[in-house]
Amino acid sequence: MASAPATVPWYYHPVTVVVLCIVFFPVGLYLLWRSPRCSITARIIGTAVLALVVVSTMGRDPGSGRSTGQRTSAPAVPSDMVVSPAELVRAYETNEIAADQQYKGKLVRVVDAQVDTIGKDIMGNAYITLRSQHPIRSVQCTLRRSSVQRAASLVPGSIVTVRGEVDGLMMNVLIDDAEILTN
Repeated sequence: MASAPATVPWYYHPVTVVVLCIVFFPVGLYLLWRSPRCSITARIIGTAVLALVVVSTMGRDPGSGRSTGQRTSAPAVPSDMVVSPAELVRAYETNEIAADQQYKGKLVRVVDAQVDTIGKDIMGNAYITLRSQHPIRSVQCTLRRSSVQRAASLVPGSIVTVRGEVDGLMMNVLIDDAEILTN
């Protein structure tokens, strides 16, 4: 009695394996190695190609295609913009879009700033806020590690100069990677 030829399940079909390697590579890679229709050479080449694709896309910003290590803001200018906390808050209060175009992603030096609060955010990052003459808004500076010790010696009312990168408005005007230059 002759037996019927064994049929291979649909998910081992080469087209299915290739599509799954593209759409959902862990499953595609598994099926590539389990498929009785794929030779050892095809398995090795397929695995090498997938590995190259995965490695080449690591560390990339999906929106821009740039490496996440690259700055997406305008190139750094030779000198920082010098502003007061009141000027920064006023600019964002007047027109947030124009203020973002002028300041966001750029280094600023905030001068003659009076410290309002000193603390840590919910992620444990040290920050200081600077008074701005606005009844609610202030300038919140998230400090780099090298300035944490200086912040520990501050008290509300201290006058400081801070340098950092403006990150826009979220209740307060935010400055990241801030360094306390004087106190």
